Amino acid sequence: MSYTRTQRKRRRKKIVSFIILFLILYLFLKPILNIITGGLKTTLPNRELLVESISGEAFFIRSEKIVESATEGLLKKTAKEGSRVGAGTEVVSIRSLKESSSLERELIEIDRAISSLEESEAEVNTLESNKENLQELRREKIEEIQSKIKNEDYKDMNLIKEELSLYDVEKYNKESSDYISSTSIENLKDRREKIAQEINTQNVKYHTQNGGIVSYLLDGYETVYLPFEFEKYSYEKLDSKDYLKEIEVNENQIQEDMEVSMGEPIYKLLDEFEWYIAIKIDDAENIKDLDINQNVKIKINDEDSNLKGNIIKINENDDKAVVVLKFDTQMYKFYNKRVSEVELIKSEEDVLKIPKKSIRDKDGQEGVYVKNKGGIVEFKPIFQVKQVGEYVYIKTGDENSTVYLEKDSEGIKTISIFDELVLNKTGIKEGDIVN
Repeated sequence: MSYTRTQRKRRRKKIVSFIILFLILYLFLKPILNIITGGLKTTLPNRELLVESISGEAFFIRSEKIVESATEGLLKKTAKEGSRVGAGTEVVSIRSLKESSSLERELIEIDRAISSLEESEAEVNTLESNKENLQELRREKIEEIQSKIKNEDYKDMNLIKEELSLYDVEKYNKESSDYISSTSIENLKDRREKIAQEINTQNVKYHTQNGGIVSYLLDGYETVYLPFEFEKYSYEKLDSKDYLKEIEVNENQIQEDMEVSMGEPIYKLLDEFEWYIAIKIDDAENIKDLDINQNVKIKINDEDSNLKGNIIKINENDDKAVVVLKFDTQMYKFYNKRVSEVELIKSEEDVLKIPKKSIRDKDGQEGVYVKNKGGIVEFKPIFQVKQVGEYVYIKTGDENSTVYLEKDSEGIKTISIFDELVLNKTGIKEGDIVN
């Protein structure tokens, strides 16, 4: 009887010892078994910038002053295409096609005549009391005229006759000689001024009145897209044929050494300090949360960086809309654009992207299982921002991975970018030691 009891006690001890040993081996061997069998699956969250945007067709609106030629001739470009210039900068010059050599020869002859008449007048003034000398001078001029006629040399004949009249003793007096000579000289000077002005117009230079960006590319829309009355930029208007006709900008439209006519455009100057974009929105519901004076960003199709602008007008028509933005920088990058596809960025938020299958629920709180540094599985709450397919975007915390749901709320610890998320849906629970 005593022997039987002893056997039973020994058997119980063996069973208890076996169970304890089994549990110990299970706890230590489970992580190894998980690794060997591929049972434990983990992943790291990805940090991304979640962008909410609207696509639309954008129309570029600028203040564009077209300068026209005041003459006809050959155009010479001084400023480069797309260059930023200040007020008073020479942009182009127009050289007249008219022959100027005959005018220059006439100007030389007039200068000679004026000089000669002024010398004759001085001689008359000094000899007015000596009529004999005047007669002698008159005789010399007459002989000079006779000699020229004899030799058939009629050059300067009119000028000699003019000088001869000054030496006419019979009608000479101080008053009349002053009148004759001064009248002749004044007429010549008037003619000289007119010829000089005509020669100067042979090469007309054009300077900017204000600073801006110079362009020789004209597309015909400079007077269509005007930077005022923005309430008129409706979806219907921007969708009309007049606004959506194919734009074909000829980069050689205003060429070097091209012949221009009076009134023909020779360049345009763009104001770079204020410019605008009108964006067509196909669904007005997508902009219900946008307001006037709100700052937003846009991304122009072929640009890497975003552009910041201010909403100055929202024109809604039924289920369509147009958003007009104002900009004050970087116009030099887009001065030759008229229409382009853009992304209107409504919001940007730093988020963590995690697989949807990693999400669990604990007492009504969404979260994930994380394997901490000690290899222990723990639950951490998460807060969804958006779900796209098989992935979920969640809020990121501060430098301590703490999320504040409201301004003055108590912070809640969430996951960091370095946390290993457990993907296994079964066989893993909070508190498990997985390595």
